This record gives sequence, C-alpha cells and structure tokens, in this order.
Amino acid sequence: MSEHLDKLLESASRWRQVGVDDYWIHLGYMGADIALVGEHEVTHAEERLWHAKDGGDWVEVTKGSNRWLFSVEGMFVWAKDLITKVLPKAEADAELLELRYDDDFGYIEYMRLELGKRDRENLTVEVKGFGLGKHPEL
Repeated sequence: MSEHLDKLLESASRWRQVGVDDYWIHLGYMGADIALVGEHEVTHAEERLWHAKDGGDWVEVTKGSNRWLFSVEGMFVWAKDLITKVLPKAEADAELLELRYDDDFGYIEYMRLELGKRDRENLTVEVKGFGLGKHPEL
C-alpha cells in the first residue's frame, strides 16, 4: 500500500510542478454510482471547474461534489481515499487497486478497484483525452 501512496504523492507533486492552470479532460466512469456511469468532459478554466456528461450541457462544479472527483485534483483525492481508507477497511490487498499516471504531467490516467463480487467500491475511471487550455466546446 505504501508503494501506491508514494507513487500518488510523486505524481501529484509532478502535476503541481508542471503548473497547469487550464486543462480539459475526457474520461469514462464505470462504478456503483449509476448517475455518473458514462462519458465525462471536465475543464478547468479561469479558476473554475466545468463538467458535461455524455455530450450534455456544461455546468459549473463545486469542490467536493461527485463531479469534482473527475477533475485532476479530485482524482488525486479519490485515489488517496481508496489507498488509505477503502483498501484497509475491506482488508484488501493493494494489488486490487490499479493506478496509472501520465508520464509528462502526472495526472491519473487509469484508476481501477476490483474488490470482487458486487462491492459498491468497485470502479474504473479511464482518461481518454487530455489537453491544455479550456475545452474547445465550452
């Protein structure tokens, strides 16, 4: 588990060092929260976060909301909770959590937790696109 946490902290540090202010990210989510299953576009522009699901309208996102978790910063927090809270509570092996990071910027490219059965914590988040600046459709 310590290896996961070390890599997460290293990648979050890389993200901060690169100093990205505005970005957009396209990702897919599969997990227990049925309302969030699907494709998501998130953009951070001019110190505000915006979200669109399945090609829908853009809405501003508040920090700490479920949709905030799809931001780069939110995914770092989400992964930390999986490492430090969910895995220990489930008494699960660290190998059940798969995390992959972008080599250049440090953001999480892929996050998968498979505790088995139909556990409500099971999830997959996969980044399918990333770009600098605000999303071209915002």
